[in-house]
Order: sequence, then C-alpha cells, then structure tokens
Amino acid sequence: MNDPIQEAARRLRLGEIVAIPTDTVYGLAADPRNSEAIRKLYEAKRRDLSKPIPLLLSDVSAIEKVCGSPPRSARRLAERFFPGPLTLVMRLATPFPPILNAGGETVGVRVPDHETARGLIRRMGGALAVTSANLSGKAPALKVEELDPAFDNLFILDGGSTGGFQASTVVDVSRDPPLVLREGALPVRAVMDEIRSVGQF
Repeated sequence: MNDPIQEAARRLRLGEIVAIPTDTVYGLAADPRNSEAIRKLYEAKRRDLSKPIPLLLSDVSAIEKVCGSPPRSARRLAERFFPGPLTLVMRLATPFPPILNAGGETVGVRVPDHETARGLIRRMGGALAVTSANLSGKAPALKVEELDPAFDNLFILDGGSTGGFQASTVVDVSRDPPLVLREGALPVRAVMDEIRSVGQF
C-alpha cells in the first residue's frame, strides 16, 4: 500500500469518506469542496442535514483562506489555542457547497494538535470537512478498535489512541459578545479570559 496519508488523500479526492485520528476523538472526513462526498458523510454518521459539518484546518494561516479576516477576539483565540481542542464558529468567506454548513453563513473551524491529521489536511489544500466518527447520539471513538462496525467499509487512517477524552470546546465568535456553544476539552474559563484580555470586537 502507498503511504497511509497519501492513500487517504487519494480516496478523499475520489469522493470517499475516510476515518482519521485527531487530538480529541477519531473523525470522519470528506473533501469539503465535494457536495456528494459531504452528503455521504451525513449519511454515514446518520447526521441531521440541519447540523453543519466543521472544518479542520492545517494551521492558523488557513483561517483567512476560509473565513477572510477574522475579528480580533477570534485571532487572539486562534493564536493562543490552535492547534488544540477549540472550535471557533466564524463567518464563511470562501464558497463551499451549501450542504457543508446547512446553508448558513458560518462554519466551525479548528486546527487539530495531531501531526497525522494535519499532514493529511495539508495534502487536501488546507481544509477538511470532519465530524466525530460515531453514529449520531453514540459515544465517540478514541481508538480504531472503538469505531462503530458501521464504518468497517471505510478507509481508516490509524493514528493509535487519540489521547483525548472529550470533543472540542465550541465558541461562536461571529457574534458580539462571543457565545460558548459547548464546553469540551478546553475549559471555558481559559477561553473567556483570553477574550476579556483583548476586549470586545
């Protein structure tokens, strides 16, 4: 077989869904520019089409390619906590298929603290559509052995145990003041302290 990351990228470009490791939990990934691949992602996870799919980015610089010039608080949070278990909801500037973000104006973005994941994302142009690798309502997988049998037909990029126990913390920075949508691996207090340190938008 080819290099696993190369093989994963090849399959993604063909419109396939791939299971990948991150620093929090395993994820299901698709090419964010391929609407049919994103639809497959929803179907594989049995996810409601009204729930947007986040983007995992290769590095902080990729944010501007996706979201344009982010607000000051968003830049501060990205510089402080990326790569890491924080998802920032921001206004989408780059056109992606509407199915990615349920036809809305925002998208969740994160830079995972996982070299294998970022290596794959770089090969895919800096962004991947990724949601946790579990059927909706079920527990996420922290290692390949915990992946649901429903995903046995997918290519799996094995990165060992993720080392995470929780999904990322999600903060909507498209609004003023920012709103915490989910507390996860990153304590909300740390996030709000950073926001207060630079003031409002």
